[in-house]
Amino acid sequence: MSNFCIAHIEDSLGNILFLTNTGAFYQENDSLIAGSGNTYSLSTEVNSCKIPVLKNKYYLFFNTGVSPGHIYYKIVDIEANGGLGQISQTYFLTGSGESYSEGLELIQIPNTNNFWLIVMQSNYGRLKRYKIDENGLGQAETIYDITEFNINTERQGELDYHNGKLALAGCKWNEPYGNEVIVFDFDPNSGEASNMNVFDIYKAFGSEFSLDGSKLYVTSWYKQWDNFHQIDLITNTVSTSTILTQNNEGLKCIEMGPDGKLYISTFSNIINVIENPNEEIFTSSTIQVNSSQRGMISDIIQSDVYPGLTLTSVINTLVVQNLVMEMQRLLDQMELLRTPTYGITPKTKQQQL
Repeated sequence: MSNFCIAHIEDSLGNILFLTNTGAFYQENDSLIAGSGNTYSLSTEVNSCKIPVLKNKYYLFFNTGVSPGHIYYKIVDIEANGGLGQISQTYFLTGSGESYSEGLELIQIPNTNNFWLIVMQSNYGRLKRYKIDENGLGQAETIYDITEFNINTERQGELDYHNGKLALAGCKWNEPYGNEVIVFDFDPNSGEASNMNVFDIYKAFGSEFSLDGSKLYVTSWYKQWDNFHQIDLITNTVSTSTILTQNNEGLKCIEMGPDGKLYISTFSNIINVIENPNEEIFTSSTIQVNSSQRGMISDIIQSDVYPGLTLTSVINTLVVQNLVMEMQRLLDQMELLRTPTYGITPKTKQQQL
């Protein structure tokens, strides 16, 4: 069973069609889907989308859990075997001799059933896209070459898209270099990236935009102090503050919930919540759960069918008993043992040149 990530596919009514922790694949009734046991259980990012035109078939993209590494994919057929489902063999998305950063992102092309898959080729410093349409999975195309900027791209960290912006956070946890956050403008219709901006943030790992797209929030891995950063994308200023943690592993993944709040994982049983991420001076609270999260937050809190509902409403709908270790972390949040909110005034502010 994976210690790192969960992904799911749901229908328009919110029914879970399948759920994976990359170590195994399950249907909503807890049954194991055939062929599910031959993937990487240590993947740190997994994304899934429906294959256009083909009924009941889905792509599942995942990494090897190390950076630099490779990206693979499987095809999930949820109606095969009389409705029991079938997982294909594992396919290489990337070619031999190529290495890729940890993050990957699926972006739906507006008003279509098609997608862009965005990845960063680390050994050449190229941001690449794959188009997924009625013709299947397209060939890799370079949309931004950052080699000339002398930025280390052999990075561990999240790749995130929201509201016309694409952000890649990245660090080498055991090395003093390669600690930038790269932000692009991204056109979801054409799949083109432009206007690269680089922010120097030590040990940057998690990245998530505010709901209005005016701010980007970044966490620092293996930093106990000065480990949380707000980038104002209008003024290009970086504000740094501290979210207290119980150990020196710092903060890791950060995700937006259906309520527009940001949920930040630690290496403990505490989830930190940014209550008003659109604001320069934000407030924060905490949620206590019963087990350590290992720095990860599930994509389930981003469910498309629950906009405007509280996180509790989302979690109450999701009961998948076979994923005890990961899912319990979400189910525990039903208790919502929040502390009183408090204001955090940025400790430092630097102008990005």
